[in-house]
Amino acid sequence: MNSEPSENWRKIHHWDLVIPPSRPSVEQLQILRAFLRSDSRIATAAVLGSTVEYINLLQQFEVKTYVFEKDTYYYEQRKVDLFSKQTPSLVVGDWRGTLDNYQGRFDIIVSDLTSGNIPYFEQGLFWKKISYALAPGGLFFDKILTHPKPLIPLRQLFSKYSEFPVNIQTANYFSCEALFCSELLEELGYIDTTYSYRLLSEYSSETWWSRLLEGCKKITPEDCVWYYGESWSKQSERYFAHFCPILDRPDFNESPYYGRVKIIASKAKG
Repeated sequence: MNSEPSENWRKIHHWDLVIPPSRPSVEQLQILRAFLRSDSRIATAAVLGSTVEYINLLQQFEVKTYVFEKDTYYYEQRKVDLFSKQTPSLVVGDWRGTLDNYQGRFDIIVSDLTSGNIPYFEQGLFWKKISYALAPGGLFFDKILTHPKPLIPLRQLFSKYSEFPVNIQTANYFSCEALFCSELLEELGYIDTTYSYRLLSEYSSETWWSRLLEGCKKITPEDCVWYYGESWSKQSERYFAHFCPILDRPDFNESPYYGRVKIIASKAKG
């Protein structure tokens, strides 16, 4: 394995090229906005990672916001995108440790594809700590990548993307499908982008394919590791051991993750 997931974000130097669903979509934010409008009791929030779309939306509703971030470098890079003059409270450290200091504290905790940063054997404990950090009746609003259906064959992706122009959207969508949802996951069981790019580069020497891979590397660089390879049947047992879902929605229809990404809003069990 080339790196720890917590180190991935320092390698992304072109975040301005990253588009949904690798960051919150308009549709996703509309769902969260509806929850904020419907419950005026939401006064304190935790954001797992420096997801500025979440931070900006929460501060529009004047919600006291805490940003849980291990990598202060990444937070400083994203801070320029914050709209509000009110600076959120930054909690520095690994989520698996820092959440312990905030038991029962938050009316809402929001997460955008965070579970892939946690090794599989620790994900259950991670979700347990999130549930403990929620205040009574608090809400966990999560976007999670699942694998409820077979992984995508490379031959299918090659055929599909041969018909598209090589541009930012194509590179983003290819990154989602090839790196996070394809049969490249079968051998390792997790995402190692260095390994994936080596196999992809060997798949074809056609010019358009090489250009697509170069664009993809700007979205999702080499030398990154994420834990998104497990089937949803395995993940869901650990997930719903701690949460009772009140909303379970697929990603937006045009998303390359459609049918694989879920937007789940839950209450903590117990």
